[in-house]
Amino acid sequence: MISKAVLVAMESQGVKFPIQRSSQVFVAAIGEKAVRESVKIVQELRQRGLLVERDYLARSLKSQLKTADRLGVLYTVILGEIELQKQEVVIRNMSSGEQKKIAYENLVVYLGEKLGGKER
Repeated sequence: MISKAVLVAMESQGVKFPIQRSSQVFVAAIGEKAVRESVKIVQELRQRGLLVERDYLARSLKSQLKTADRLGVLYTVILGEIELQKQEVVIRNMSSGEQKKIAYENLVVYLGEKLGGKER
């Protein structure tokens, strides 16, 4: 952790600090294979300019959803063994609670449209 004196000195030298924005998406994964795939999802979404978090503690879905709620994310991507088999994910709108299944291959485009991420 940087001390306040160091921060003040840096600011006096003209150092600009980025504004801390909250995350937009949380990726909740259940099961070992889903956790591995979630790392790829997080990476791809971040490359598209989205602010994404995920669980690093292999907790239950309920715990992961609570974390997503505390973080104030707009959407949670839910990925489990069944979703992997079907090549789909569940997208949960955290404010309305509405859930929607979409094809895995459409995830990046779907969230990019909803959240204004960069398109390639």
